[in-house]
Amino acid sequence: MIFSPFPISLKPEIQSAMELAFRNPEYFWLLTLIPLGLLLRRFRPPPAALKFPASGLLQGLGGAGAQKFLVLLRLLAFLGLSLGLCRPQQDGRRRQVQASGIDMVLAVDVSGSMLAHDFTLDNRPASRLDVVKRVLGTFIENRPSDRMGFVAFAVQPYLVSPPTLNHHWLQQNLERLRVGLVDPSGTAIGSAIAMAANRLRTITSKSKVLILLTDGQSNSGKVSPIMAAEAAAAYGIKIYTIFAGTDGLVPVPIVDPAGNFLRDASGALVFEKAYMSSDESSLKEIAEKTGGVFFRATDTASLKKIYKRIDELEKTEARVYYSGPVHEWFYWPVGLAVALLLLEVLLTHTRYRRLP
Repeated sequence: MIFSPFPISLKPEIQSAMELAFRNPEYFWLLTLIPLGLLLRRFRPPPAALKFPASGLLQGLGGAGAQKFLVLLRLLAFLGLSLGLCRPQQDGRRRQVQASGIDMVLAVDVSGSMLAHDFTLDNRPASRLDVVKRVLGTFIENRPSDRMGFVAFAVQPYLVSPPTLNHHWLQQNLERLRVGLVDPSGTAIGSAIAMAANRLRTITSKSKVLILLTDGQSNSGKVSPIMAAEAAAAYGIKIYTIFAGTDGLVPVPIVDPAGNFLRDASGALVFEKAYMSSDESSLKEIAEKTGGVFFRATDTASLKKIYKRIDELEKTEARVYYSGPVHEWFYWPVGLAVALLLLEVLLTHTRYRRLP
């Protein structure tokens, strides 16, 4: 079972408490060496460094007490190392949560045309991809009970994240999304649909949804978008298609052969005009074949409204099981053991230094 290191945004119905467990409990047998060592020390005490004619000469020196204290430090250090080998963990046990019955995959175009600056963000010109990332982040945040996956595509699709309830992980991967993640010179819509459908087809849920956003025509990939949509429909997957962008000449930042943005003396991006066109008919047909809806977003406000409308999809409640993260605690007893050993060495060479 794979445990994720990130927190989960869920509405729990029943949650079991986090329990302390040991990954390697077989090392507990090392603890039996502690009483064995004490018995051996009792019956075979270490030879004295110096012999005195009468024990009364040692009264008041505190040597016996010092030795007992040093032995205690060694025993506690051994105990800490033994517990560290047992590998204590705070185990996130399997828990039952109340979640939406909708499973989604978000497919986002990351081809070069997504760099076009015909949208605005915080009242400033922004690329299509930057706006999409902001709107998608809000969309994911507003649906904490949905299991979501992520697919980025350009010349070929790339699985960013399989369907998961770990929305923190999803948001982190959304932030990493950029043009150039895969070859940005084309758009393979059919391949993206096929990859997303392949991830959703094995999931047993009452509703499976693919939200596909693109700003261009499908001109790459070996799978036809319409054939991929028909296959998705056979698996009960509904596809909502979104075209983001405007037609005609739009400003696009110039990229040098090394893949870097060209900037002027002030550090601002240098733009050129590029002609953009849409293929609404194919996106409409994809949506219709699967029982979905086609949307057109020409600015930031309309894109927000589209995702808000999709957010109003009918939800069906379902009970799912989630295995929580595991937190390692072995470093605490091991760290304490090392500190005690260092203390013993320090005391042996200073306050409790033995006579030669």
